[in-house]
Amino acid sequence: MFSEDQLLMRSTAREFAQRELAQRAEKIEKEGIDNELRSKLASAGFLGAMLPSKYGGSDLDRTSFMLVLQEISKYSPTTALFVLLQHSLVGRTLIRDLSLAESYVQDIVSGKTSWTLPLFQRNLKLDGGRIRGEIPYLPLPRADFLVSYADPKTLVVIKGGVTEVRAHHSLGFRGLGLSHVSVDSVAEKLSQVEVDPTPKVLDEASLEVAAIALGMAQASLERAMDYSKSRRAFNSLLAEFQPLAFQLLEYDAQIKALERFIYSIKDNESLEAGEAKLLSIDLAKRMSRISLQVHGGYGYFEYTGVEKFYRDSAALEAMVSDQVGEKVKLSVLLLGVEPKI
Repeated sequence: MFSEDQLLMRSTAREFAQRELAQRAEKIEKEGIDNELRSKLASAGFLGAMLPSKYGGSDLDRTSFMLVLQEISKYSPTTALFVLLQHSLVGRTLIRDLSLAESYVQDIVSGKTSWTLPLFQRNLKLDGGRIRGEIPYLPLPRADFLVSYADPKTLVVIKGGVTEVRAHHSLGFRGLGLSHVSVDSVAEKLSQVEVDPTPKVLDEASLEVAAIALGMAQASLERAMDYSKSRRAFNSLLAEFQPLAFQLLEYDAQIKALERFIYSIKDNESLEAGEAKLLSIDLAKRMSRISLQVHGGYGYFEYTGVEKFYRDSAALEAMVSDQVGEKVKLSVLLLGVEPKI
């Protein structure tokens, strides 16, 4: 299913995650992605994986990058989403304009700067040469730069002038942060665009999101299996109880089947890519819930590393997936007509 180069990249990502993320995953949840970790992600080539080599990127194929995200998410979903945000969402937005790409992309790839962009509603307008407005839900609100769409059909890059109005205490991806911010700034760069590029960029990242969700599902299953083989109840291992053993067996089969489906898809904006994202997020939510139940009360403690998958799988659905909108669009691709309420 994978080439030798792709397997090597997966092995490299796995070793990185075990070395750099396994022991600091809880710290990342509380303190975020620090400059040291960002620099290490850049040095490993993850922040520039698929970006053009002329900007310092690695020109990797999509499958290799998906394997990187899948391995990272097994230990720190927050870190995987950070990489997706820098590389796939911001990086791909900037390279749509030559001037923006030449000015900023190399700094993203090298880890020199951190970036964010609104995934949800924002109300930014050009007003007398200034960018003013509010963003109700901004991930990574303390990033060095903000890139966003503002009327009239203008993509803006902002440094400074972003003020946190209220921090939202999100259950998921705590290490990124999520805040309501106000913006009053002069744009560093302006780019005229036909339409807001954010939906297009999110669509292009469907398979990458699926890989992150798949990694969370795998990690949840692995922790459930490990615990079931060490925890005893009524003088037997949990794994010796047929209902649990059969349930874990079924989830193992579902994860393996979904993995083959995801990595068989060639078109990242196809019906299959959208379906893969929806299925992967749903499986991550279900498997993490089962893992919590297997661990009993212990599963709710942060040090077990189980509860974050439960929180983050639900947050992933909210942050990068418009469930109703995407299902309508995919239904049209499948059936040829738009479903009504």
